[in-house]
Amino acid sequence: MIEGRRVLPSDRKPYVLEYNRGGIVTQSRRPVVVFAVITSLISLAAVGVKVSDKFTSCTGCDPPQLVCREDFSTLETALDAFEVDIGRYPTSKEGLAALLQAPPGTELHWHPYVKPRDLRDPWGRPYLYYPCVKPPHESYRLVSCGPDGVEGTADDVTSAE
Repeated sequence: MIEGRRVLPSDRKPYVLEYNRGGIVTQSRRPVVVFAVITSLISLAAVGVKVSDKFTSCTGCDPPQLVCREDFSTLETALDAFEVDIGRYPTSKEGLAALLQAPPGTELHWHPYVKPRDLRDPWGRPYLYYPCVKPPHESYRLVSCGPDGVEGTADDVTSAE
């Protein structure tokens, strides 16, 4: 009891008994504060790792190649939506332009699927679209010719990778 007041277990503060220079036992809250600071630093480090991981998810990729991969994802979604609405993927003659302008006979269910800038790679050249020619015509390949602009070289970026 402290001055006529009863101390409940919930009122007690965590403390550690220490010996001061004179050899007298004293109470110290220093270890609790140190523990709180250390756990806060660990939490901040964990958040920092998560945030930095978002910006460096493609180790070894140049930023333009990463942009190509993001564009491929957008185009794949648009091509799949086109297939659901029209019942087929664009033909090789229609190409990716079918996502911007309605091919003949599809005007009833067609709508714009992408913006014009989505059809160009980071180097300003149009993406290449190769539909599957063998039945069941369910696949396609998207290609960016890379910085050199020549198809079939090592710097090409394809959706099949």
